[in-house]
Amino acid sequence: MKTIKKPFFSDCVGWPREKVDLLHELVDEAQDIARSTFLAYADSETMRDMEVSLGYGKGFPMSKDWHVSYHVHRPTGIKYFKHSAIEYVFADKEQMVSLERLVEQKQALLDLEDQLPHVEAVCLPADLVRLAFVNQWSDDFIRLIDERTKHLNLADNERDEFFGAIAQDLQLYALRGEDPASLVSIANLLNLPSVDNLQEFLDENRSLCERFDLPVATPGNARGSLRVIGSSMTEVVLAVNDTSAVVVDRAKVSPFATRYDEKVSISFSSLGGVASVKPLVPTPQSKASMSM
Repeated sequence: MKTIKKPFFSDCVGWPREKVDLLHELVDEAQDIARSTFLAYADSETMRDMEVSLGYGKGFPMSKDWHVSYHVHRPTGIKYFKHSAIEYVFADKEQMVSLERLVEQKQALLDLEDQLPHVEAVCLPADLVRLAFVNQWSDDFIRLIDERTKHLNLADNERDEFFGAIAQDLQLYALRGEDPASLVSIANLLNLPSVDNLQEFLDENRSLCERFDLPVATPGNARGSLRVIGSSMTEVVLAVNDTSAVVVDRAKVSPFATRYDEKVSISFSSLGGVASVKPLVPTPQSKASMSM
């Protein structure tokens, strides 16, 4: 069966302005290939005409010009050659659609990262952190409670009782079908102006997985090196690659993974096992957070 070779799409000079991000993707992710590999892919007649138009002939064929390079974009299979700093791209319609979809997915992940709660250096009492895991409290809500306990200057046993009272009222609120009376009790404990202020915290306390419609991490979809792009008190969002992200229970990630302001690379031996963490150029502030 004869293979249908790919037509010429465009060079970088005449590239459609509205699709320039596709060209950037091709060039940024390109890998070198042999000329023979490229010729087996590109339309032969078009290549012959191009070589002539570029000044090549029997005296000096293009195959002898070591300044010409050949490249492939592995995710889509699109190939191009580069001559005098100009890329000549060969691709069919289906490949260009795949390239456009890939660029959209990458941009969607970047947009997601901008929307996510960013990893911050936070040092909280261990008992408060444990309650956060149990009750799925948001970072803002945790900070509010922590500030209130410091303002009241509570002793350790008094602070535990304070946490327990809030946790009990939250549980009653859920068990009673979002009973307003439980919210009034919590609002009073936290000295909030109204129940509406507390409701705002609770409304923001939805799961990151639910809020951004992300899959839960499993050993199958979260292998290898993962990048922390956001977190809450109970969940961590990890970029699996350039186009997708997953959510993992924060208890399954080394606590240092959410203590950096900079991005962190995580390698899981298994999701239920120990996670080793390697910081990517931590800032001085990030380094300081490790000693807290």
